[in-house]
Amino acid sequence: MELTNIQKSVFNSINSLMKDDFTISKEEMLEVRKNIKALRGNLFDKPDVTVAIIAYNEEENLFATIKSISLQQTDKKVEVILIDNNSSDNTSILAGFCGVSSFLEKNQGTGFARQRALQEAKGKVYVSCDADTIYPSTWLEELVAP
Repeated sequence: MELTNIQKSVFNSINSLMKDDFTISKEEMLEVRKNIKALRGNLFDKPDVTVAIIAYNEEENLFATIKSISLQQTDKKVEVILIDNNSSDNTSILAGFCGVSSFLEKNQGTGFARQRALQEAKGKVYVSCDADTIYPSTWLEELVAP
């Protein structure tokens, strides 16, 4: 898959903004973006599940979390959103490039962020997760099975 000029610019900006020891390959980023899009399926259909990632200054950890979510084994239509709890780093930019919609919550604190996630969620089932955790590929299916 080839990047557009805008995508190349954003991708280069993300890598230049990250710490020196933290880079993401173009192929890895595009693969995660493709997988997030595939999880969602048709945008006109209501998602079965919303996965809300709660984040505050998580640019170093976020990609691994989104990647693990993108690899979930499920037949459900999954919407993945990020609630940025007023980060001062590139958390939202990174999420957007991964294909994850980002919503800013300026009121600091997990409670405010989770409440905002509930307001933004479109899925029938709501799942909240942390931005610094790697989830096994069966995590989501096990959570929503009951």
